[in-house]
Amino acid sequence: MKIKELRKKLGIKQKELAQKLNILPTTLYKYEKGINSPSVEMLISIADFFGVSIDSLVGRESDNLDLKFLSDKKQNIIKRILTLTPEEDIAVKGYLDKLFEDRK
Repeated sequence: MKIKELRKKLGIKQKELAQKLNILPTTLYKYEKGINSPSVEMLISIADFFGVSIDSLVGRESDNLDLKFLSDKKQNIIKRILTLTPEEDIAVKGYLDKLFEDRK
């Protein structure tokens, strides 16, 4: 499973990802080490978080999480967005909705 690889690629700490997935850090540790396997529902949550397919997550196909084509500034923005709390997610979405609405 590629959870640890994806997490490290984004510079997210284990504790932060566990919090985002609403699981204990020890549970995430066990997933990353292959000690335990996540449920189908958790696989979906993890894949959705990283924006990859479940097949990619379990190593059946390559993932699309290659941010190299973006500028460093945009890569940093994406990495920071992935660590937002649910409340911050709502605020950022509201800001982006307003920003794009004003463009019209």
